[in-house]
Amino acid sequence: MLGYKENEIGNVPMNGSMRLHPEDQKKVPGRTCFTYPKDLLPQFECEYRIQQSTGKLFVGAQSWLGSAANVKGIPYRMAGSQSDITPRKLAVERLAYDALHDALTGLPNRALFMELA
Repeated sequence: MLGYKENEIGNVPMNGSMRLHPEDQKKVPGRTCFTYPKDLLPQFECEYRIQQSTGKLFVGAQSWLGSAANVKGIPYRMAGSQSDITPRKLAVERLAYDALHDALTGLPNRALFMELA
């Protein structure tokens, strides 16, 4: 999805966090796996921007469930998934714009003026 080769990212959670957009770094704790037992979170979900190998920003969503711990009770792995939600985010932005602007001219419509008043 991001265009990186397996050896370019590694298997340490923090490696992926380094490619996050600076404004999104606090939203996506790469340490979730390690704080899970203390936080007692049944799952973790987040939306973020991350840089693809081409340099282009990718809008993603992450969902992490549960934690696996070793015999000493130290967590070392979480099961999770990552999705490309760029098309959905662009559609939402477009709908928001269209709701407040004339379709033909692109000028602000009455709804926008009422919202600003």
